[in-house]
Amino acid sequence: MSQRWRFGKFCLVGVSGLVVNLASVWLLDAVLLAWLPGWWRTGLSYLGAILVSIFTNFVLNDSWTWRDRRGSGASSWPGRLGRYYAVSALAALLQYLTSLGVTALCAWHLTGAASDGVALRYKWLAVMVGVAVGTAVNFLVNHFWTYRKSPAG
Repeated sequence: MSQRWRFGKFCLVGVSGLVVNLASVWLLDAVLLAWLPGWWRTGLSYLGAILVSIFTNFVLNDSWTWRDRRGSGASSWPGRLGRYYAVSALAALLQYLTSLGVTALCAWHLTGAASDGVALRYKWLAVMVGVAVGTAVNFLVNHFWTYRKSPAG
């Protein structure tokens, strides 16, 4: 399979993950965690959304993007899931820190203080910037580790 096509599939899955992530941020920030104060609500909303979107992305990438590699050296489904979460933890950390940083920058630009008091659209912008930062690391490490070819393949 062409690596450009595989990366394209990975990005399409990522778009679906972005939708899941944004919907999860809304659900957590505006509904489930609305009772929490400021940065606690924002930080936990971002973290929860990342965990949910990693799982949905794994399911789609495992069944579509790297389907051809599952029998060529990749471990069992639970093993691939574990590796995928490990790789995604690094990308998620990059996304999380970037999202918090962009939120603080937006707040600083809009209000003069690095608070979480910005509209949800700025939080969504922060999430999208964070996702962009983690994409390349996530693809490359998953391609060469989680779904690596066997030495004979």
